[in-house]
Amino acid sequence: MLQEAAVNCSEGLQALRIARDRVDLNPSRFEDVARQLGQIHDLARKHRVRMDELEAITNKLSTRIDNASNTELRRDKLLSELKNSLDNYRRAAENLHQKRKLHASEVSVRVIELMNDLGMEGGTFEIAVSLKPQATPTQLGDDQVQINISANPGLPPGPLSKIASGGELSRISLAIKVATAGNDESVTQIFDEVDAGIGGDTANAVGRLMKRLSEKRLSGHGQALCVTHLAQVAVCATHQLQVRKAPGKESVAVDTSLLTTSDRIDEIARMLSGTISKKSRAHAVELLSSAGAT
Repeated sequence: MLQEAAVNCSEGLQALRIARDRVDLNPSRFEDVARQLGQIHDLARKHRVRMDELEAITNKLSTRIDNASNTELRRDKLLSELKNSLDNYRRAAENLHQKRKLHASEVSVRVIELMNDLGMEGGTFEIAVSLKPQATPTQLGDDQVQINISANPGLPPGPLSKIASGGELSRISLAIKVATAGNDESVTQIFDEVDAGIGGDTANAVGRLMKRLSEKRLSGHGQALCVTHLAQVAVCATHQLQVRKAPGKESVAVDTSLLTTSDRIDEIARMLSGTISKKSRAHAVELLSSAGAT
């Protein structure tokens, strides 16, 4: 065993001598290797990676250089794609414009009919849809929409915001909501004092229109809710709720109750005259009866 170990040591010693003879102890070569290792270390620190990850960084930078050399080709390709997309958008916007014009015309006719019912006979209503071909593309298309009205016959239509009074705005708002209610009877529509600024027979017309709208909703699964201070409108409701506010120490308490037939007569009487009397209750019964609520 010792002889075998001696032979192995002799062979190992010989191998080490051969390896030693192959080693280049050139000082300049050592300096080159040391300098390269220093550069690699600096690059790794610059890119904040380990030294063995520099190869991936090199490949990434090479790809960026190749892309930069093909900038003109890529730019031309992107411009071509942009032009195709813009052409498709303009065609879609034109198609949407034609559909909007048709729908706007139909809605305008329905609103004018409702305006006649709301005491605005002879008035005109127009939804003007104009196309702006060079407009900046948006998800809503290239249309500019403006509502023009004329509340009195013989007067040219003008912008809604500049012509309509408060009462007219309320009635036109109601007409637009009714005209654009659509066929979805599951929708709940809420009218918050849409009868502001009106009275007399016009208030009766608003009440009848609200009743017509609510009957359409009841045939489906939706409903129409209206906040009102006018008795003429309230009597047209299928159900009437009274909302009361009571001031507290730190806040205001709000109470809502569904009125019975008797309570409803009292509430309508109070809305008519501010007090409940035999005459006001008789008037309330007459209004409820004429509206088909009693």
